[in-house]
Amino acid sequence: MVFRAGVVPACPEKVETVATDVLDDVLVVVEGNPHGGPSLVLFALVKTLSARNGQYLYLLNKLRDIDPEFRQLAYRLMERMAQGHNRGADWDAAVERMEQAIRNAR
Repeated sequence: MVFRAGVVPACPEKVETVATDVLDDVLVVVEGNPHGGPSLVLFALVKTLSARNGQYLYLLNKLRDIDPEFRQLAYRLMERMAQGHNRGADWDAAVERMEQAIRNAR
């Protein structure tokens, strides 16, 4: 599986495009194998970054359990949070889709 580079552009107006891309990439992983290790680790990170109180408690050593390509997605999710893009309709919709995929997987 190949993902976009995820490099945050210097132009602030392009940050939202990059931020949206990481959600799409994580959705591909989660919906493709909802109970797979990478899916569950990335979903846990997304849920952690969704915390409304701003206290993000996540065991970073869990990132050792997934391949480098999936760790890149985790880093991009953290960058999205650092840019303040872990809120809003697109974030909430992606979280809902991930929850449904995991809940409905057999």
